Amino acid sequence: MPSTRRLGGLCVAALLAVAVAGCGTSARFAQFQKFSQAGVTYADTVPAILDEAFELALAVDSLVLTRTRNHLTRPQRIRALSESTKALQERQQVFGEIRRHAVLLRTYFVALGQLAASDADSGIPQATEGLVQSMQGLSGKLKDQTINFGNNIKIPIDKFVGAIATIAVRSYRSAVLTRELRRNAQVIERELAIQEAAIQAVAEGMRDQVQLQINDEMLRQVARPYVNDGSLPSDWNARRLAIFKRNTTIAAADAAAKAAKNLRLSFIALVENRFDLASLNLLISDLNAVVSFVEKYRKPDDKKDKKP
Repeated sequence: MPSTRRLGGLCVAALLAVAVAGCGTSARFAQFQKFSQAGVTYADTVPAILDEAFELALAVDSLVLTRTRNHLTRPQRIRALSESTKALQERQQVFGEIRRHAVLLRTYFVALGQLAASDADSGIPQATEGLVQSMQGLSGKLKDQTINFGNNIKIPIDKFVGAIATIAVRSYRSAVLTRELRRNAQVIERELAIQEAAIQAVAEGMRDQVQLQINDEMLRQVARPYVNDGSLPSDWNARRLAIFKRNTTIAAADAAAKAAKNLRLSFIALVENRFDLASLNLLISDLNAVVSFVEKYRKPDDKKDKKP
């Protein structure tokens, strides 16, 4: 997982590289390399986003199970727990596919940066072809998945897949890079669109689940204590404030969905030679937002920087 400091270094290095290099061929290759680094940063945040989403889903599901338990017969409890477990397993499987898809995209971004750094045909094009085939095989299934968040919350991923963008690939001094983009740029645009759709589906499901949490906590911790006779709990104000702040839980997923969209649009602009300093600045700003939220919600033990 990248640290905020590491991404901050990327921001400064990327902006300086583009600003100093100007509009020449070296600048174009520098843009590809910095875009590659940005893509890697995005992919590195996906596991934490999915972990947060799964933990939220588990918490809400457990909340519903405990709230309804006393009103169910023994057979109904068995069925409710079985259906809940099945939904969690299905969700875990889909999240695993989203995670693997992000890893494949990450590997492709690394290869793209290496192609931009060298004009030599070092076997990278052959490797990218295998990567692209693996991505297409995985995304073909992922696109048709519906994420079952339980409690009648089911979000189809294809609901968020946008229309195909036609890309006009420019020619570059590097023949190897030009061939790679003409062969796979259109495919990668679709892979980025499916990754974007998957994260959007996760964010929407999290939003619905947070609302369930808010409704339950507002009733138990705010409304009932206030309406009932007797003194209010000493922390009643703090509880109420915490509930209204709960929507920040999904901020990381929303930021990741925004970053995924910007990554796809930036890739199109990069390939069409329209990617400029402003575009890079916006992309990095979105990625900084994702990393900031991920760092905020990571467990204390996970925040310790590993020494090189």
